[in-house]
Amino acid sequence: MHERTWPFEWLSPARQKVLLAAASGDHRGLVVLGRAGHGKTSLARQWLRDHPSGHMFAGTAAAQAVPAGAFIALLGGAAGSITDQLRTAGAVLSTGERTRIAVDDAHLLDPASASFLHHVVVEHLADVLVTVRAGHQVPDAVRALWKDELLPRVDLLPLSRAETAQLCTVALGAALEPSSVERIHAAARGNPLFLRHLIETGLDTGELQRAGALWRLERLPDLDQQLDDFIAAELSTLSPAALEAAALVAIGEPLRVDDLVAASQVPAIEEAETAGVIELVPRAGEVVVRLAHPLHGKHLHAHLGRMRARRLRGLLMEAALSGPQTSMDPTRVALLSLSSDHPAPLDFLQKAARHAMSASDLDSGEQIARAAVDRGGGFPSGTVLAHALSWQGRGAAAEELLSSLQPTTGEEFLAWSSLRITNLFWALDDPPRARAALDAARAAPPTKASGAAIDAVEASMALYQGDLARAHRMADQVLEIDALPPPAVVRAATTLAIASALSGSSGAVASLVERVRAVERRFDTGFLADHAGLAAALASVLAGPLPPAATVQPPSGRPETAPRSQLQAVQRLCEALQAGAAGDPRAAEWFSQAAAGLHSCDVTGCYQLAQIGRAEALALAGRSDAAQQVLEQLTERRAASGLLAPMYEMARAAVKVAAGQASSAIAGARRAASLAIDSRQTAVACVALHRALRYGDSSVVRSLVAIADQCEGPLPQVMAIHARALCRHDPELLESASRRFADLGFRLLALDAAIHAAEEFDRQARTDRQFALRSRIDDLDEALGRPCTVAALRHRRPLPLTEREREVARLVGRRLSSREIADLLGVSVRTIEGHVYHCCMKLNLNGKRALERARIDAHQ
Repeated sequence: MHERTWPFEWLSPARQKVLLAAASGDHRGLVVLGRAGHGKTSLARQWLRDHPSGHMFAGTAAAQAVPAGAFIALLGGAAGSITDQLRTAGAVLSTGERTRIAVDDAHLLDPASASFLHHVVVEHLADVLVTVRAGHQVPDAVRALWKDELLPRVDLLPLSRAETAQLCTVALGAALEPSSVERIHAAARGNPLFLRHLIETGLDTGELQRAGALWRLERLPDLDQQLDDFIAAELSTLSPAALEAAALVAIGEPLRVDDLVAASQVPAIEEAETAGVIELVPRAGEVVVRLAHPLHGKHLHAHLGRMRARRLRGLLMEAALSGPQTSMDPTRVALLSLSSDHPAPLDFLQKAARHAMSASDLDSGEQIARAAVDRGGGFPSGTVLAHALSWQGRGAAAEELLSSLQPTTGEEFLAWSSLRITNLFWALDDPPRARAALDAARAAPPTKASGAAIDAVEASMALYQGDLARAHRMADQVLEIDALPPPAVVRAATTLAIASALSGSSGAVASLVERVRAVERRFDTGFLADHAGLAAALASVLAGPLPPAATVQPPSGRPETAPRSQLQAVQRLCEALQAGAAGDPRAAEWFSQAAAGLHSCDVTGCYQLAQIGRAEALALAGRSDAAQQVLEQLTERRAASGLLAPMYEMARAAVKVAAGQASSAIAGARRAASLAIDSRQTAVACVALHRALRYGDSSVVRSLVAIADQCEGPLPQVMAIHARALCRHDPELLESASRRFADLGFRLLALDAAIHAAEEFDRQARTDRQFALRSRIDDLDEALGRPCTVAALRHRRPLPLTEREREVARLVGRRLSSREIADLLGVSVRTIEGHVYHCCMKLNLNGKRALERARIDAHQ
């Protein structure tokens, strides 16, 4: 195990109080209460550290049977009664200079030892630090130490999240990334000992690794032997019945109290709660039972035999199914059934499989549906299994299964056709076969409503291919039909909402998102509705903030405990889009989290969108190589064509900025705008043209203003104001645009506009206004993590260079040859050498090597 310093004691006022008392000698003693692993013994050692003549004693379960057993070392073999022996021990303490003692785990002292400790404190025979484990029975003589105010009492509380992060930073020499802090703090629950072992084990196993400037914990490591033994000792005081109750909770938490009572015994449950192993927690109008510490669950799971685990799962499943309601959702109950000695009924498995799919828990949905198919579940179970396979990207397996199913009713035909079309189109990436399947389904629809449902599928396909006009038209027509199947309403409304956001018609998005949620509140539409929030997020970053009701939020009808990996990833994507548009430095991490959650189960383009956003955020942070690597990992056939093509080009342009290639970035932004206009993504075109403007292309002003006039929402209008102000060299209007960007939450755009305003004030020799803006610019720049924009780079390193000279200087700093730079910029080598000469003259540098070492606009 790694050796490092773990200074638990300085992290809280309580621990600091103990150290201060130890150092100053002002206190005659202290009583320290805390849970196991909270650092009581460490503080006791600190208490004695500078007192070599001090004594360390400890209460133990074994010594409780021996009168005065804890202080046997002071007796020196003295004979006689207990009273005589303790008198001898007191005499030892009272001879010579005043001494100091620490008594660890005083709750385990036998009565005689507890009485002697009380006597030492009352008679002031020594300065005493007493540690007591919270939640345990304490001898009356020990309790009297703080109850009668003989010694001050200090309570060691669990580490807060901030203290956890601070401790890890000190021990590791660098900070943990925020998501890793959350993960490890939730696992350790503020216990310093558990925290230390998790970190050390993570380092030993490689699950904790350095990622740039931060540490990243990929997943929680298994318990090491020392921590496993520590937890085993904690649980060893439980009776077998109480230990079984704890194991039941570990398997099924959170459990409704009645479910646990039905599977266990009330006295055993009470014993486990009194020992602090389980706890009762209010949730959603009821009380549920969970383990008091997550790592206890790891220990209990690791030591459950297979047969015992099967029996316990069967007990929980029977308890869950026998009651009128259960806190365990059907997915969990069904999974318990699959690995227990009591199989669940087929109809329950079918219900649970659908529930898992609606909760975006694709792995569980596949397991349960496959079990239902094996039990003779037929068509209903087969379609759920095919759905799970398709949405995990296993399209060939889904197509094989669908081909074997025979729908017998109109409703089954509609569900089967929709699933097969979407599987062929997205999972198998086979548009011709998907079109053939769609035509076959449309040729024989049983009702007008079911035909419209097929049209809704076609509308979503058109959207994905970048044909917004057709997607908008078809989805709009579908939504005009009465008595539509709920999935068709959700699919059409979501398609129309996304198309409206991209085309600049943001005013319609909020009502469409609400229509999706209204359907979802009444019907189980699976995770089709998960993408409605994406439309709201896109509208907010392309048009400006939407009303709060339209922002992304988790569906209200789903259990809080249901695994929703894909839904959570889509929600994180929505948050990342908004953070990226605002310039928030956390955006790259959030996009990365979203991509990780969508990589194995997304076939609708959200994964590509997350990676595009991640590349942009990395480029904004100046990490051009990492950003380029992300773009290269994308499937270009999907990302560089169709719906996402303009955004893909904008990401490539952002990477060019980070690489110091402003002219290439301008060309990329203009190319993105052209693609967006061709596919009717008017709002995206507006953003792309505004990027070209920010990169230094003033020729796009007229086009930008014209496009902005076609878009709804406040953001395009402020972009147009920004463009007009730059064209007119109007610093007041530029400053106004900057503040309006900031009011809308787009601080990155506010930074660039403020820099443009300051530069115009400087050109007009209005230095007072320029200096007044500089403080605001610097504050924005620092808050945004010193982003890599053309304006911000220029502001941070003001040099007497033209934009082209600066661009050439940046590329020289990247150690490119004159020929490579000329090929990259599309000019002659002689032109490049001329720019290098002018750079050296203006900067008083002695040749190209000196210019290379100067690293113009290099990132820290």
